[in-house]
Amino acid sequence: MDAEGLPGSGEEVQATFVTGGASNELFEIQRGGHRWALRRPPRVVPEGRNETMLREYRILKALADSNVPHPAVRAVCAEPSVLGATFYLMDFVDGWSPISEPHWPEPFDSDLGARQGLALELVDAIARLSQVDWKARGLEGLGRPDGFHDRQVDRWYAHLSRFEFREIPGLDEAGDWLRGHRPRNYQPGIMHGDYQFANVM
Repeated sequence: MDAEGLPGSGEEVQATFVTGGASNELFEIQRGGHRWALRRPPRVVPEGRNETMLREYRILKALADSNVPHPAVRAVCAEPSVLGATFYLMDFVDGWSPISEPHWPEPFDSDLGARQGLALELVDAIARLSQVDWKARGLEGLGRPDGFHDRQVDRWYAHLSRFEFREIPGLDEAGDWLRGHRPRNYQPGIMHGDYQFANVM
């Protein structure tokens, strides 16, 4: 923290677990009256998750000064030996997650119109993300845009094959249709791999 010039040097550091488990873990870090959020993989680090943390940090850092809602990142540690996994620090954002709260704060708990506004904000945020000039923000090499659509059907079939599942009528026909109708021309952009209310505040 000191190496990154974060305030509170010499003060006691307090860490409070916020959420996590099989997914990534989030801690509130306090020092000298300042608050940050520390994000790291779970205690038993799944294969590739350390690299995912570094990729998340890189994307969030690249979004600085953009119109995409996101916390400012302050520091990253790529050395797993420090806390048992790679991690990064970002500004702590007060708020709530629509999925983790049994009762939403007013007006969202009782006003359906206000809830519609949440959904529209969700759409607006992902639309802004899609418009980011990822090359200008130094994100080349982040993914593999060439042949992206060509890989998707087989990728998701392989994912599905890892589970026991009921017979799904029309699944093969849908896969064949998607292979035959994939976009031939498209503009690569940034997308969120798990965009839903559970992953926003």
